[in-house]
Amino acid sequence: MIRKLAIILLLMSISIVAGLFWAQQQINDYLESPRVLETQLFTLQDGRYFSHLEPLLVKQGLLNNSIWWKVIAKSNPELTHIKSGTYQFQQGASLSDMLKVLNVGREFQFKVTFVEGSTYKDWLTTLNAADELLPLQYTEQALLDKLGSSHTKLEGLLFPETYHYTMRMSAFKIIKKAYDHQQILVAKLWQERDKSAPFKTPYEALIMASIIEKESGLANDRDKISSVFVNRLRVGMRLQTD
Repeated sequence: MIRKLAIILLLMSISIVAGLFWAQQQINDYLESPRVLETQLFTLQDGRYFSHLEPLLVKQGLLNNSIWWKVIAKSNPELTHIKSGTYQFQQGASLSDMLKVLNVGREFQFKVTFVEGSTYKDWLTTLNAADELLPLQYTEQALLDKLGSSHTKLEGLLFPETYHYTMRMSAFKIIKKAYDHQQILVAKLWQERDKSAPFKTPYEALIMASIIEKESGLANDRDKISSVFVNRLRVGMRLQTD
């Protein structure tokens, strides 16, 4: 009798161990199997938690069932601290990969590029055409007031380069960053200028630099009409964007 009981207990133990091993294998497969067919963006709105994530993934075709979802929350709690935002899931990413991206919270960066010599009108056109960027809600004068500028125009006051932004960010943040960057660079170059250059203010030199970059494609022409300050400004701008 005791022998039979021991055999039964042994078989039960083996069954439990085998069952746990099978369950772990299923969980690992659930977490590690490739699920993203093509690189895509995924947005998790504010106020969403791990329990809200599963139906969103199913709806977007990134998860086919939720059979192990609650088990993951218990067995891998480090994967449940997800953050809202818009993220990029790479082709071939597994559920584990996606959860790690959501946990790190490093949102996808859109980008918008402004070329040298762009007018303020050009900036507006580019900003309005940028993907997932909230448009400017201010007039040019209102923008100048918010920036604390004493100028009456934004022409030449915005530093041209590639700016990165997250989903639904305000275009004003890009304007402010471009303005602040330009102010720092111009202040530095104005101090290093050739004092014989025919400019009374940094703004005059800045506008001339912008005109030269936009209207003249030949280095010889630029050399004929630009001052040392303008050349340094042009070079400095390029160095900053490289």
